[in-house]
Amino acid sequence: MSADECTTSLPADPVSRAIADEQLWGARASFRLRLYGAVVIALLLVFQNGWAPGMFYWPFLAGFVVIGYFNLICHRKRHFQGLMGVLWPFLPPLADAALTVAAIASDNPYFGQDFPASLRFGFSNAMYMLLPIAASIFSYIPRAVMFSGLISAVLWCGVKIWFKMTSERPYPLFMHEVFDKPFAEQLATVSDPAYIPGEEILTEGAVLILLAAALAFLVHRARLLVESAAEQSRERANLARYFSPERAEELAHADTPLAQPRTQPIAVMFIDIVGFTDISERTRADALIGLLRDLHRIFARGVFAHRGTVEKFTGDGLMATFGTPQPADDDPARAMEAALEVLENLQEWNERNRPQEPVAIGIGIHYGTAILGDIGDDNRLEFAVLGDTVNVASRLERLTRELHTPLAVSSDLYQGLQEQAGRPDLAAMLTCRAERRIRGRRHSIMVYTLNE
Repeated sequence: MSADECTTSLPADPVSRAIADEQLWGARASFRLRLYGAVVIALLLVFQNGWAPGMFYWPFLAGFVVIGYFNLICHRKRHFQGLMGVLWPFLPPLADAALTVAAIASDNPYFGQDFPASLRFGFSNAMYMLLPIAASIFSYIPRAVMFSGLISAVLWCGVKIWFKMTSERPYPLFMHEVFDKPFAEQLATVSDPAYIPGEEILTEGAVLILLAAALAFLVHRARLLVESAAEQSRERANLARYFSPERAEELAHADTPLAQPRTQPIAVMFIDIVGFTDISERTRADALIGLLRDLHRIFARGVFAHRGTVEKFTGDGLMATFGTPQPADDDPARAMEAALEVLENLQEWNERNRPQEPVAIGIGIHYGTAILGDIGDDNRLEFAVLGDTVNVASRLERLTRELHTPLAVSSDLYQGLQEQAGRPDLAAMLTCRAERRIRGRRHSIMVYTLNE
C-alpha cells in the first residue's frame, strides 16, 4: 500500500491534503449513513420478525454505528502513526464483515423454534454482506474496498462451509453429486432446509469479490479525479501568485498557451524603494526581510486589485503589467489606479509602522507595444515581457528621484487615459513636467507627474 493511501497527518502537499480531506468527508458520510441505515434496518427487522426477535440484532447494529464513529474520530484527529497508519484502512472493513457474519450466524433465542442453522444463511441474508463493501467505498482507498470484498467473501463462505461440514447429516458438496442419485433422494436432499449447495457458496463468494473489484476501480477513478482537481487548484493558485484572480481564472480555462510569442499594447509599471541601500545597511537581516515582505504585499495587492500581473519582484521593488495575457481598453486606467492605491496603502502603512522614518517609493508607468512570450531552455521557462515599453517604464521610475515625485508616467499613458480608457478624471491628476531623453532611446518623451 502506498503512503498516500492512508491518512497519517495533515499533508503539506495540496494533492495529498485533498485526498485526506475527501477521506475525512467520507468518514463523516459513512458515519451518518451507518446511523440512518441502522435505524432503518432495526425497524425493518422488527417489522419482519416481531419486537423481541428483531431487537436481538440491535446490539449488532449499534456495533456498526460505533465502528463508524470511531473511524470518524480517528480521521478528525489524524493521529495514525507507523504500522497503525498502514493497517488502519483495513480494520473497519474487517470489523464490519466480522460483525455482519456474526449477526447472521448467531442463534436468535427469541424465535422459539429449533430451526436448522443453515436457514440463517437464507431469507436473503446474503444481501447484508454488501453493506461492509458499501461502507468501505467512503475510505477512498481502492485496496481497502478490495479487501472488504475479499474478507466478506472469506468469512461468509467460510462460515457456510463450516456449518455444512458440521451438519449432522452428510450432504454432497455440489449439486451434480445429488443428481446422480434416485429422484426421490434428489428431491429430499434439495428440499431439506439444512442443505447448503456448494454452488451457492461459490456464487455468493464470487459475486462479493467481483462487486468489490468493480467498486475499487470506481474508487480509484474517483481518487484520480480528486487528485486532478487538486492539481488544477494548485496550478490556479500558482497562477494567482503572478496574475490577478480574474486573469488566473481566465488562464486556467484558456486553450491558447502563453508560450505563443506575440506583440500587443500593454501598460508597464515599475516600483522601487527609494534609498533601499541605506535602509539595508541600518537594518538587521530578519527585520529587512520582514520589511520587504510587507512592502511587496502592499505593491502586489495594489496590482492585483486592478487586475494587473506581477511579472517579477526586483529585490526592493517589482515589475507589473496591465494587459497581459489579454489587452483591454482600460489598461492605462487600471495601471494608474493601481499606482494611486499603492501610494495610499503605503502612506497608511508608514503611519502605523514608520512614522518617524517613512519609506518612500518611486513608480514609473509607460503604455506601449511590447513582446510577450516564454524564454529560457527546456528545463526552465519564464514568461517574459520585452521591448522598448519595458525599458521606458524602468527609466521613468528612476526619474522620480530627479523630479522629486513618487509617480512619473509617459505622455503615451496620459493620452491612453484620455482617449483609449476614457478617464479624463485620472488624466487631470497629472501635470506635464518636462521633456526628457531616455537613455538608449532615440526620441525624447514628455513626462507627467502627480499634481502637487
